[in-house]
Amino acid sequence: MSTIPAVDEFSTSISLRARDGLHGLVGWRGDAMGNPSGKCWTWTNPADITEHPLPGWETYMLSSSNAFFGANSVAVIGFYKAGGQGPPRIGEYSMDTEPFTLLSMQDFGDNLTRNPICLELASGGILVVGYQHEGPPIFLKTAYRRPDVMPPPPASALPSPWSLADFQFDLPGSEIAAMNYTVSQQVDGTIWLFMSRDGSGRFSLARFRENNGVIENIDFIPDYFSNAFVDGKPRDGDMSPGEELPPLRSTADPDGGRILLEYPQWGSDQFCTSAYEHNVITAVYPDLRRELVAKLPDMMWKFRPVGCAWPREGGVTYMVNGIDRDTCLETWRTGSVVEGVPVPDKPIKYAVPQDVSFCKDTHVAFNFEGLLVAVPAGVLALDRPMLTISKKNAGEVEISIEGGTPPFQLEICTDLTAGIWKPVGQPTSERTIIQPITGEQGFFRVVQVAG
Repeated sequence: MSTIPAVDEFSTSISLRARDGLHGLVGWRGDAMGNPSGKCWTWTNPADITEHPLPGWETYMLSSSNAFFGANSVAVIGFYKAGGQGPPRIGEYSMDTEPFTLLSMQDFGDNLTRNPICLELASGGILVVGYQHEGPPIFLKTAYRRPDVMPPPPASALPSPWSLADFQFDLPGSEIAAMNYTVSQQVDGTIWLFMSRDGSGRFSLARFRENNGVIENIDFIPDYFSNAFVDGKPRDGDMSPGEELPPLRSTADPDGGRILLEYPQWGSDQFCTSAYEHNVITAVYPDLRRELVAKLPDMMWKFRPVGCAWPREGGVTYMVNGIDRDTCLETWRTGSVVEGVPVPDKPIKYAVPQDVSFCKDTHVAFNFEGLLVAVPAGVLALDRPMLTISKKNAGEVEISIEGGTPPFQLEICTDLTAGIWKPVGQPTSERTIIQPITGEQGFFRVVQVAG
């Protein structure tokens, strides 16, 4: 049993192994002499956190990423030089021993390689992506590893378990050396890399596939999403991305046959001395169709991390960065959307969100017990109850309660401006409530009786 490191020892890189709900978090911690050393923390619930040393990583671990792969392996990538100088390094570890066994360690890219990210693949393989920038072209650096397939070796090198490949794409936008990007795998096995450039107001898409130990590029669509105007309106309407380097996050939804994207929508509102944009969740399908899932009431500042959307029991659970209009303070909020066609500005069956303390970044993971949030000070369970509302039949709705500690009190408010909440029924320890639908329209929330 151990604890998560403090903020100055923490690199905010979290991963989830979907098959068993195992989470991994990597960072570095100083030893008794103050020397940095790479560490990995794993858990399946907040009360069971184990710290593991990472042999061969006796140094810093900055701007890191990690992912599980194979039967029981984890790959860690990050910048290991003080100050975050390149190149980044990839370490591959077997988790069958304690401490983990170092299988391989090598540099990835060079001094110009930026922001490496990892993706666990359905085949048991792993893909690492970084980028370099020189004017309009973006140079992608990739490393691919599949334990059961050895790639063909280069003529001038010994065989390596990693297959390295570079790709070049011309992305629309400014020549500022900055790009946001995210990668996920579709239900058909193709790998989708979404990219946004500063000032472009669009998302580009590059698709890849695995082929006998190597990664191949299928195609490149420079204008997959766009806020370019047609007849005075954004081309992609409520799905249009923000104008200035819109952050984005993707999550695979194989049960839904799609990938979920979350990002700030084009079109800002001025308040609290700045400009804020609505968070939106969209779905993209293997045939390139795009579908708006929800436009969220929560609005964010365009240069902050966007959050995360996650498929859950036929709906979508999310966590977003928002701004409180009354206090002008930044908040993190969670909620759920049940599937359907959203009405603009009124997402269908939107669960009233609860505030969540969040200190630094957006690395959010879900396990089978609920929501886990990784923060610099530790790993916290969602300690306040969250509602999910679904229609049971013509005269009733089913209200599900996640997180928090019972007993709970259900409350209703018919006028949010007045802010008067009235109790509905008696306190209960049940996590499912069947509530009759009356002629009175209102908003539900749940509170913990014990505070």
